Amino acid sequence: MADYPARGNQLPPDGVMTHLDYTSYAHAILMRRLIGQPSYTTIYMDQDEVLRGAYTSAFDARIAFGRVGMATVQFQKLLDIDEKRRLSNTCKPRLRQLENMCGCRLELAISRKMAWDYAKLCATHSDWRKRWVPHPKDTINEPHRRIQYLTDNNRKNLEDIGWTFSGATLGPVDNYFMRIRRKLYYLERPIPSHSNANRLYYGYQAYDPKRVAQYLEIFRVYTN
Repeated sequence: MADYPARGNQLPPDGVMTHLDYTSYAHAILMRRLIGQPSYTTIYMDQDEVLRGAYTSAFDARIAFGRVGMATVQFQKLLDIDEKRRLSNTCKPRLRQLENMCGCRLELAISRKMAWDYAKLCATHSDWRKRWVPHPKDTINEPHRRIQYLTDNNRKNLEDIGWTFSGATLGPVDNYFMRIRRKLYYLERPIPSHSNANRLYYGYQAYDPKRVAQYLEIFRVYTN
């Protein structure tokens, strides 16, 4: 017998928890609708199998026709600020040397070097999961950055792949999330309490999930 909804087993009237997979796939489909029909789209993301599957599924036709490029970005998140600054300063002479060696402006030199590195990895590793290309430019926000290309259908121009690598960053979205965490107390990170065995204290959780959606909508409009 089907379990028909009744008073004892109906969905909550004000909201319901959904699996992350459903949310991610729905978000990717919404992004495809909002983007429209540009000639080319580049998508950068964290290393997350759910995100990769969602965007690959939502943009499958455009990927097949070479109109979408996707890459995963990784970087060291546990370094202190002094180490990050040291790495950022250390890479500057190497970048000048790379620029002089290639005889072109820095952005083009970086894209060419990363394209060459990717070509070498393709010749060495048949598994795309092992093709991580290090970015020669260390920044304070993204030290030891490395990129994995996700949409190589063996018909891509190596120069275009190099430009995808050189521009790979999660900086804009990380900055947006940081401002959300700091400005919207509903979404502030929980505070560990030493007097409570370091258990997390969720003192600012929303009493109604609709309020979170309303705050996020106002914040998005204000930011745009």
